[in-house]
Amino acid sequence: MYIVATLHVVLGIYRVIQAYIVVENPKGPISYLYDVTLWSFRANNVLLCVMTWLGDALVIYRCYYVWSGNFWVILLPTVLLFATVGVDAFILYWWDHQLAFSATFNILPWLNSIYPLAFAQNVFTTGLIGYKIWKQHRKSVSVGIVDRGSRLGLLHILRIIIESAAVYTIQLCLLIILYALQNNFQVILQDAIVPSIGIVFVLIAVRVHNAKNRPIVMHPSLSMRTIPAWLGKDELTDVEMQDSGLSTASSGPRLDLDDNHFSSASSRPSSNRLSMLPDMEKQ
Repeated sequence: MYIVATLHVVLGIYRVIQAYIVVENPKGPISYLYDVTLWSFRANNVLLCVMTWLGDALVIYRCYYVWSGNFWVILLPTVLLFATVGVDAFILYWWDHQLAFSATFNILPWLNSIYPLAFAQNVFTTGLIGYKIWKQHRKSVSVGIVDRGSRLGLLHILRIIIESAAVYTIQLCLLIILYALQNNFQVILQDAIVPSIGIVFVLIAVRVHNAKNRPIVMHPSLSMRTIPAWLGKDELTDVEMQDSGLSTASSGPRLDLDDNHFSSASSRPSSNRLSMLPDMEKQ
């Protein structure tokens, strides 16, 4: 994806230089940019299609992984991906072989289906990923496991995926609207699609990494809510024991809020236990 995005930027700079500086076109630079007979025009469309295919395929693989290898879940997104590849490949072929088609052939239905297919596939796949994460969160809540003390909870992951995927989804939605209105601004937005696809995947990785390294700040009153209901109310954390005036010298299991795992109180002596040593020596 990085290579495709880099080639697309380099090719875009080349086309602008050719249109406005090198080539003297009596019809103006815009005519040069829209000349379908140029190799740069066809290469630009090929890079756009390849980047779209890669982005859609990676989203489908991510959905397949989240759903634990369930092929039936990704069946419809895969069909949409194949449809997108077929439509794009046919249009690329049509650009170079227009004379091979009859004069009555209408290419508009094929052109009109490019953005809707990509939009439907992206929304459906992202929705499946989000639904799976939300379903797992609800299942955890139903058994009393609510990990509010974690640096990266399920709801946080869900928000990261939806917000990051919204960048590409909103662009596709705007392209559908601009194409229907025949607005030339769609050309600018279309060229921005290529880097945006790569940015979306990198953005998810960066935000997850930052969330994992973010320090935990938790109010003491919320500490009990991180403990599953099946552990019982009598097994309190150190913070709640100190607030209630209880001793932490008991050997029962406790929840370590810093490491997010259970540890035995007997394995690490508490400060209250150490403070009792001088009194025991006097006795």
